Amino acid sequence: MSDFQVFLGALLPLAFLLSFFLTRLAIRYALGRQLLDQPGPRRSHHEATPRGGGIAVVATFLLAAAVAALTGQTGTASLGWIAGGSAVMCALGFWEDHKPLSRRLRLLAQLLTSAAVAWGLGVHDPAFVERIWPDWLALVGTPVRPWLLSGLVVVAMVWMVNLFNFMDGINGLAGCETVFACAVFAAVAAVAGFQGQALLLGGAAAAALGFLPWNFPHAKVFLGDSGSYGIGFLLAAVLVDGAQAAYLSPWVGIAVLGLFVMDASLTLAFRVVSGARWYNPHREHAYQLMVRRGWRHASVVFAASAVNLLFILPVLWLGGDDHQSTASLAVLLGLTVLWLGLRFYFGRQQDSIQT
Repeated sequence: MSDFQVFLGALLPLAFLLSFFLTRLAIRYALGRQLLDQPGPRRSHHEATPRGGGIAVVATFLLAAAVAALTGQTGTASLGWIAGGSAVMCALGFWEDHKPLSRRLRLLAQLLTSAAVAWGLGVHDPAFVERIWPDWLALVGTPVRPWLLSGLVVVAMVWMVNLFNFMDGINGLAGCETVFACAVFAAVAAVAGFQGQALLLGGAAAAALGFLPWNFPHAKVFLGDSGSYGIGFLLAAVLVDGAQAAYLSPWVGIAVLGLFVMDASLTLAFRVVSGARWYNPHREHAYQLMVRRGWRHASVVFAASAVNLLFILPVLWLGGDDHQSTASLAVLLGLTVLWLGLRFYFGRQQDSIQT
């Protein structure tokens, strides 16, 4: 057994325990400051519940990254950008857990942070185009300029932060998705020999697992903006870093996060087409429609986890290295069909009740 395997084996249980106890402290803090999410027509819970517990998850995986760096287990400068950006986003969310910012100021802060980290990860390098865009070049028939790709990457990172926040709407869903995605990405990084990334992501998976007993099946605390912003940015930055360093295909990364990406993106598109104010709070995501139709939070989370484990992973694994793009596209198309089916079935039932 290598030193890295021993270190990782010791880090994971420690990260779990640290996150578990830090979440308890976060609950006490939220109760003391009256940081409570109140029930309402656009929420899926029925009791006032503390928010901001996700700061424990972010603090834990940042500490795991720091310990890994201090012990010589990491050597890539990109980890500093990923961890630093996640910390800034978590701080922004922590502020919003206390006092919401205007949409414009929030978006500006997210754009600036994403742009700085994207630059630090090297998306301005012309060679990055060839790493992240090879399959798309043949489709569009023309080279994609580095400045255009950099802008698209920054927008995508901001979207990932916000979609993760949108999808954190019922007990356990965001926590379980974090465990799944970070565990898969950690395994991919470890196999590729990127030990620092594997430790960071493994610590994040263990930290999210330590948070779950407080959030699932009955929520004593929510991630809050501090947690959803920090975790969402971590995942976005890892996708960029993985594409730049060629240890994680962006196609595979998006497919692993496909449940969140497709539900949030398709729901937004549906609201825009229908003429709704897309930026207003709502309960029109597929998972929210299921809850509104009587599904328990736990049932929705188990169904989502089953899709991750029984559909997404097998398809990506069968695709192999030679057909990653095809397998990932199959995942995204399958999730689109699933979303349309859920939208039609549960949305129609909701309409019949209202009439």
